[in-house]
Amino acid sequence: MKKALLHITLVTLLSVLIYSCSSDDETSTPPSVIQTTTPEPETPAPTQYTLTVSAGDGGSVSSEGGAYDEGTKVTVTANPNDGYKFLGWSDGDSEPTRNLTISSEISIKANFFNVFYQFESIPIYDQDKYFSLASLAADLDNDGNEELILTIINNENHSNSNLIKKTPIKVLGFEETRLIDVTSKFFDQTPETFCTRQIFFEDLNHDGLKDLYFANHGAEVNDISVLYHQETGVRTDGIWAEQDLVYFNSNGIFQKAEYFNAIDYSHGVGIINLKGNGENAILRNEPSPPPLNLGGKNSVIKFENNQFVIDSVLAGIEDNLWQEYFCSASLWVYPIDIDGDGIDEVVTQNKIFKIQDNSFSSVNLMEGQYASQNFFLNEGGFVIDIDNDGDEDLIKSASLTSQNCSLVNYVDNQIEFYENQSGELRSDTNKLPPHPTNLSKFLTPFDINFDGLMDIVFYSRSPEEPNIFFMNNGNGFDLRELNLDQFDGYVLLNGEQTRIQQFPSLKYSWFLKSNDGYNFVTGIDNGIIGFKITDSSVNQFIKQ
Repeated sequence: MKKALLHITLVTLLSVLIYSCSSDDETSTPPSVIQTTTPEPETPAPTQYTLTVSAGDGGSVSSEGGAYDEGTKVTVTANPNDGYKFLGWSDGDSEPTRNLTISSEISIKANFFNVFYQFESIPIYDQDKYFSLASLAADLDNDGNEELILTIINNENHSNSNLIKKTPIKVLGFEETRLIDVTSKFFDQTPETFCTRQIFFEDLNHDGLKDLYFANHGAEVNDISVLYHQETGVRTDGIWAEQDLVYFNSNGIFQKAEYFNAIDYSHGVGIINLKGNGENAILRNEPSPPPLNLGGKNSVIKFENNQFVIDSVLAGIEDNLWQEYFCSASLWVYPIDIDGDGIDEVVTQNKIFKIQDNSFSSVNLMEGQYASQNFFLNEGGFVIDIDNDGDEDLIKSASLTSQNCSLVNYVDNQIEFYENQSGELRSDTNKLPPHPTNLSKFLTPFDINFDGLMDIVFYSRSPEEPNIFFMNNGNGFDLRELNLDQFDGYVLLNGEQTRIQQFPSLKYSWFLKSNDGYNFVTGIDNGIIGFKITDSSVNQFIKQ
């Protein structure tokens, strides 16, 4: 019994020990169970955005941008070239240095502008005091770049004989991209005039160099009695008359020449070849506008034996006979070789003159498309082979007048195109497009779009005139408009920086040929500025 109890006790103790060992083993990782660690979540890649930075003409930027993480701070700076100033960024910011925090796609462009010379000594374009009536673009020094000659009129001269004042001309040119006053470069003594109607750059003394001729008008007065001295009946310089001026070219310096000694009223002048020898003469048409009827004087003046004299080709022809045909309101004359014989004919308002052997004959000029509306008065235009067919054509302005040539409307103006067809001038109503009547009377040929065809451009005289031109399409002309909205920037005006686009309108415009394109010159208030136009920028200059 005791043995049995001992056995049972031992078995029991052994079972407890075995269980205890099993329990201890179960609190640790059983060999059959693999314990794993949960990984930390991965950090997402930062969002990136592209910054694009570019520079317009006239400058550079410190960085062209790239791809940046969101929140990155980037500094970019606009750097203008010499002669340029920073205008602003394309997004409207005006600070040259930008501190950008990248939070989205960004594209910005730095814009620059030329610093242009401004006339401050004379308010050239103050229309209450001064304005420019006659101007000429000419390459005075034969370097391939044209200069601009401006004659400046004191507006008080035009209506009051007691306030007569001559004003000096201005010659403007470009120094690289900067418009400057170059008058002193070409003249030892600057010409001064009361009122210049036309300027010519032609060889007048037959030495192979082109000279300058200022066809002058003189002051207009309300009181006709002061036109002549009552005692002598002789006109006074500046009183509805003025001495014309000739400046001979002496190797790029223009010196005043002794001109034909007369004080006349040059309202229409042409440079003409009457003998087929290539030697130019001056044809001066002096009308006598109503109600004066003082008798016009028309003459051909040539340079002979080192002096200007009346050409004998007009011997025996009375001036008033010419007056009959020139018409008192036919202000301009147009020398043109219609038949190609080397001798110029003369086109006036409604006549074609042929002068030969000390006599002349005339035929009627074919009526233009506006003749029925009494558009007769000639004041502006040019002669050129504009259709490239080997002969000279005529483009002239026509202002509204009455049938008897008395002036009715000095504003409305239409353009007539006379094509030379087999030695005859024919008005072609289909060549020119319909156009407004408030165009400038002053027009000139110019290849504005670099296509090798001469277009017709206008020198505007007031802000109300449209900035349009006639584009030559090879078979006629299309009406197009200049895009002046692109011209922006700041200029010095009266010593203050003024933004161009703040002016109500650009005024007066000229086109100057250059070796690498051309320069567009325009007026703003009483100043003047210039822009470089190249074949790559011309598409922005012309409205599409």
